[in-house]
Amino acid sequence: MSNYVFADPWILILLAAVPLLWWNYRRTYARRYPNLRLPSLQGLDAAAGWRARLRGWLPYLRLLALALLIIALARPQKLLQEEEIRAEGIDIVLAIDLSSSMLARFVIWEDEDVLQVPTGALFRTGNGWGVFTAENGTAVMKEVTLGHRAGLATQVISGLSEGDIVITHPDNAVADGARIRSD
Repeated sequence: MSNYVFADPWILILLAAVPLLWWNYRRTYARRYPNLRLPSLQGLDAAAGWRARLRGWLPYLRLLALALLIIALARPQKLLQEEEIRAEGIDIVLAIDLSSSMLARFVIWEDEDVLQVPTGALFRTGNGWGVFTAENGTAVMKEVTLGHRAGLATQVISGLSEGDIVITHPDNAVADGARIRSD
């Protein structure tokens, strides 16, 4: 127990109240429930159930819970001990070459003059894909045929032409023919 300290040791003074509470309980219990003296209690022990036998433990358990609560409020803390551990091992050094001679570029697919849109502008329409374009202040839904996808951008094979203004990340308020404004 020498490795423990209390953050608030003055709270432990309340433990002195536990015996006083026990004395007060015994005094009031004797007044509330007077003793009935019989010449023999031999027949009464067998009639008492498990609840009646455990009822006598209830005051002890309450006082124990109170004492443990007082100790918990004092916040016991274990002291940290410094210990030196000597061990042998192998040092491993990892060298990473970040020069341009070690960089790699992976090209999965490449083509010239590709029409592409942000992937966030695409949405499902029945069996295909669609995008909303902005034309004269209204949203126009166009079905598109997709080609290769590359994460943030997707190739459009048909359905759009170069120069169309595409609405990215359309929400449920955007519908075909809805009035829109561009920022």
